[in-house]
Amino acid sequence: MKKITLISILIAVFASKSFAHCPIPQWCPDAPLHQTVCPGDTIETIEFPSVIAKTLIVTWWTDETRTYSTLNPPPGITVSGASTPTPLGEREYAWPVSIKGAPTDIGTHHYTVSNTCGVELLHGSITLGPPAPTTPGTITFSNNPVCTGAGFTASIAAVSNATSYNWTVPGSMTHDGSDGTTITITDAGTTAGSLAISVTATNICGTSAPSTANITVNAAPTIGTVTPDTDQSTPRNTPFANTLTISPEPTGTPTPTIQWWSNTTGLPSGGTAVSGATGNTFDPPNDVVNTDGVFYYAVATNSCGAATTSNTSGKHIVTMPPLPATGCDFVNRDSARILTGGPVTTDVWTIPARAGVASQTWSDLVVSSQCNKTAYNGGSSNNYISDCRNNSTLVGATNAFPGHYFSWCAVMQYADILCPGDWRVPTREDFRDLDILMGGSGETNTRDPSTAINGQRYTEGTNTNNTAATHVPRGGTWGGSRFTARASDLTDANSRYWSSSEFSTPNAFYLRYTASGVYPQYNVTKDNGFALRCVKDN
Repeated sequence: MKKITLISILIAVFASKSFAHCPIPQWCPDAPLHQTVCPGDTIETIEFPSVIAKTLIVTWWTDETRTYSTLNPPPGITVSGASTPTPLGEREYAWPVSIKGAPTDIGTHHYTVSNTCGVELLHGSITLGPPAPTTPGTITFSNNPVCTGAGFTASIAAVSNATSYNWTVPGSMTHDGSDGTTITITDAGTTAGSLAISVTATNICGTSAPSTANITVNAAPTIGTVTPDTDQSTPRNTPFANTLTISPEPTGTPTPTIQWWSNTTGLPSGGTAVSGATGNTFDPPNDVVNTDGVFYYAVATNSCGAATTSNTSGKHIVTMPPLPATGCDFVNRDSARILTGGPVTTDVWTIPARAGVASQTWSDLVVSSQCNKTAYNGGSSNNYISDCRNNSTLVGATNAFPGHYFSWCAVMQYADILCPGDWRVPTREDFRDLDILMGGSGETNTRDPSTAINGQRYTEGTNTNNTAATHVPRGGTWGGSRFTARASDLTDANSRYWSSSEFSTPNAFYLRYTASGVYPQYNVTKDNGFALRCVKDN
C-alpha cells in the first residue's frame, strides 16, 4: 500500500474507460494509435513510455466488442520491450514498449495497453487493408449504338476488394454520378461519334487501371431545302431545265438515305414516293403529260429519325411535245377519238447489244379501244389525223394480227397515250439501230429478214397473204400488218411501222419489211395507216 502513488490514483480514475487518445499527453506515443496499412507495408512504430509502471501488458482483441483476446500479436506484428518478464504466465514488457512490423492478416486488429495491475491505460488498432483492386472487366452497354439525346446504362461486373468505382464519361453526356458497378447516362449529349467511357475500381489500398469501352453515338438527319423552288415546264420526254438539289446535303450518322416524294399540294408532306429517286439530286420524270403540275420534296432517314425539307420544289408541268408545224391538222384533244390505248407488253422483245449499239426493248403492237368508231377513209384528209382502225376490219380473221393502225398525225398527237411511261414512239434512228442489231447496215437495203443474226430474226414464217409479218407470241419475232388510208387499197405483203421522224411536210419515216427485204429508212405520206410499236431504252 505504501507504493501507491498519485499516478496510480490517476490510472484508477481512467481505468473504467477505453481511451481513443491518451488520457495524459506524456503517455501518448509519437505514432498514431490507430493505423491502416496495405499488404507489404510496415506500420509506423508505436512506442509507449512507461511512466506509470515498470512493465506493460499488450492485449490483442479480435474486434471492438472484445469477445476474444490473446496476448499474442497478429502475424507480422511484434511487441518488444527492454526485457520480457513473464510472471503469472502473462506476457509483460519492460518499458519502453514498442509495436512494429508489417501485418499479413487482412482486417482490423485491436489492442489495449494495461499495467500489471490490470488497469487499462489506452487502446488502438492496426488495420491491414485488402490488395488494390484489379482492372475491371469489359464494360457492357444497355444499347449500342445510341442516338444523341438518348439514355443508356454502362455496367461492369463487381471487382473483388473494390469499395467504390469511378466512372469517366464524355463531358457532353449527363449521368447520375454513380460510384457503383452501373452508371446511368440520362442524356447522351449532342456529340456524335465513337466516344470512350472508362471506369476504375478503388479501395483503401489503391485504384486499378481503367477499363475502357467505346459507345457509338449517332445523330438524327438534318436536311436543307429544295432548290430551285421555281416552277418549271417541259414538253414530254424533254428534261427539265434545272435539276432539283438538296442544299445543303443531308447529314447524320449513320449516313441517311434519301427519298424524293411528289404531290400536288405544294406542301412537304403527304406525298407519294418517287421510285428510284434516292439521291441528293433529282431529275423529275418527264415521260407523262401532266398539265396540272407536280411538286417535289425530299426526306432523309436513318436509325435515329427522319428530316424533311422545309419546302417543295416549284410546280413541274409536262406538256405535249411540240407538234409538227405542217402536214397535220390536229384536233382538240378534249374531243379526240383516241382516249385510251397503249402497247401490249406481255410479249416484249429485248435485243442484245451488238456492234457498238446499245440493247433495245420493243413492245408488242399498240392497241386503242377507240379504234373502230369511225371509218379511216372518211373522205377528208382531216379524218386521217386522229383515227385508227383494227386491222381485222380489212383482212380476214385468219390473217388478223393483234394491234391497231394509225395515221402518222394520230401517232404524234397521242404519243403519250399510245406509248406511255418509259415507252416512246421510235425515231428514225431507233429503226436504224434495230437493223444494225439484227445484222443489217442500218440504211435502206435489201436482205433476207429470216436470217438469224445476233441470235435474233425478224420473222418466223408467213401468213396466207404472203406477208412477212407473222406474229409469234413470246417468239422474239417482229410481226404486224398494215393497210393504207384509202378504202380501195388492200393489204399487201409488207409490214410497216411509223417512226416519229419527219422526212418532209407531207412525209414521215417508217420501217418496212417484206418476206425478202428490210428497209429501215423508208418514207411515205402521213395519211397512211401503219402499225406502231413502242421502244424503251435499256
